[in-house]
Amino acid sequence: MTVKRIYAPPEDTTNSSMTDLFSNLIVVLVLFVLVFSSVAAYYAHQATDLYQELSEAKDRFSASQEKLVNMSEKRMRMNREIYAMLAPKLRDKVTLDPETFAISISSELLFETNSSAIDTEQFSFVDALAEAIYAIVLKYGGDTDVGDVRFSHIEICGHCDPRADSVFNRRLGADRACALIALMLPPGSVRERVMGPYVKACSMSYFSPAANVDMTGAESDQQRLERQYKADRRVTIELVMDTKDIENTIAQMARDLQLRQE
Repeated sequence: MTVKRIYAPPEDTTNSSMTDLFSNLIVVLVLFVLVFSSVAAYYAHQATDLYQELSEAKDRFSASQEKLVNMSEKRMRMNREIYAMLAPKLRDKVTLDPETFAISISSELLFETNSSAIDTEQFSFVDALAEAIYAIVLKYGGDTDVGDVRFSHIEICGHCDPRADSVFNRRLGADRACALIALMLPPGSVRERVMGPYVKACSMSYFSPAANVDMTGAESDQQRLERQYKADRRVTIELVMDTKDIENTIAQMARDLQLRQE
């Protein structure tokens, strides 16, 4: 029996390969579109959030600017009122800085040399000055409703000239500051109860010499030195206002400005 071989030509796989390739390309294209759409949606969402954040930062920045202007106006008004309350209490050898409201009292007015005992003739002056400061504390201190303006503290500090050593001067300055406080705030008085929490005593020894001393008429170095020493010997009373509200507002403005720049 003879077996006949039947010849079968090789299959043409070209069409099949092209179909598979085309299918793979479609799959890749679909995946690309999906990925691109997801990425685009993500960044679009991010851009929307960023725009919203920038818009809110801009609104906060504008509000902070307005708040800062209002606080400045309140402080200017307060400054004028404080100056008007203190100015009538001034006298010879007593000065008032119109910007810082630092009251400088010459030691010669209150004390003998190397002494912390206040001259009894000056008791009425000290009492009148204490009453004026007491009125300021009542108006601008504690829980008083005066908007954003708040009183911080009163610093009473003794200063000396450098003719004695720093330790002696530090003690003398502190004793004089405490003596002035004791006279201004008699123990058990209403002034002590109200002003006591605000008053701080300090001594700068000779490490904070007086500035801008008038040297008119002082021709020699010795005369100028004596004029400087005379100005150095003093007790200062500084009214310090609370600036936390301004500092916090400026800090918020800086954060918002940084966000807008980024």
